[in-house]
Amino acid sequence: ASVVEKKIDFAGRVWQPNRKLAFVLASMCHPLPIANTKRRGFTAATLANSFQTAVMQLCDFEHQLEFYGAKKDQICGAIAAAEFPAKKKAIEMALAGKDVPMQVLFAVWRKAANVEEALEEMAGDKNPWRTSMEAEWPQSQSAMYDGSKFITWDECSSDMKACIKPNTVEKFDGKEMTLIMGGEDGQVLFTGGAFTKWPADVNADVTQIAASDNPENRK
Repeated sequence: ASVVEKKIDFAGRVWQPNRKLAFVLASMCHPLPIANTKRRGFTAATLANSFQTAVMQLCDFEHQLEFYGAKKDQICGAIAAAEFPAKKKAIEMALAGKDVPMQVLFAVWRKAANVEEALEEMAGDKNPWRTSMEAEWPQSQSAMYDGSKFITWDECSSDMKACIKPNTVEKFDGKEMTLIMGGEDGQVLFTGGAFTKWPADVNADVTQIAASDNPENRK
């Protein structure tokens, strides 16, 4: 179960919930050597350059936004704060094989549809909810990684680029390939985060919840 608290100390301040506002602390993405199930990944440098862009962006359920083709937006809050180690430290930690999550604090609106049920499930013994990032970056600023070296987008052959599929990246010359979002030391724009039961980053996890247990929450 996620840890349920009356407040969360994060990003240099204390976040206090009320009857209509809860806070959910989670890891949203990780740098290499971790890649998601679609074989997309970040470097520690790019996450260090980018994590603050997540602040004030929306959060939703299962990426259900009209922007992505859904019939109806399922927005349930916003990202209040984000944390990631300084670039040099993050790179050192990743190279040493240590866990280096990008952590975000979701401010969740309890008046929004489905929030009460989701919070109860998150606090349960078998929490099914994880998190998933939403991000944008110019394709020209991507890179490919073959497990030992980075290949810039300009250096990628057309055959290598053709390995990139919507839900995976196929092998190239017998090597496992990873699409590096934002490149080796670039930047992405985090445009939001989602609560999902089917995360691409299986390590993205809800770690802490701050929520009032006042019965008026359901009114």
